[in-house]
Amino acid sequence: MCAKAAGASQVIVVEMSAARKKLAKECGADVILDPKECDVIAEIKKITGAKCGADVSFECIGNKFTAPLAVEAVHNVGKVVIVGIFEEPSSFNFFSLSATDKVVIGTLAYTIDDFQGVANLLASGQLKAEPLITGRIKLDDLIEKGFEELVNNKDSNIKIIVSPN
Repeated sequence: MCAKAAGASQVIVVEMSAARKKLAKECGADVILDPKECDVIAEIKKITGAKCGADVSFECIGNKFTAPLAVEAVHNVGKVVIVGIFEEPSSFNFFSLSATDKVVIGTLAYTIDDFQGVANLLASGQLKAEPLITGRIKLDDLIEKGFEELVNNKDSNIKIIVSPN
């Protein structure tokens, strides 16, 4: 939704989870590729034609295999944003950046500008939070029904809203 609101003409999502693929479609993804079903890089290059890759990619998982794919998915001088939190190091060929002028940036936390931008998108209706909310819990259930649920059932959970009462 944010990519479309920012002006993306086409959004390609790479996802293996059936529930998340369905949600991606509901949220406006134009193409959903499953790495178990196809060579995602070849498909992205075919879809993007002469550009031979995406303008921007976001790595949101934090997986040692997906980060290099995120770099490979963009065309020369493309931009890669690393959002995922990695639990183990990734092996990466840095020459693939030097040889292609690709830009890779990382982000971990939100800035005050991010909050205002999201608030504006929500207020304008360009961003709809409801499809992303997969659960609502009370503060007392934060560990068992919150964190543990997000960690153990990643396929069916996106965001869980915690209420203080």
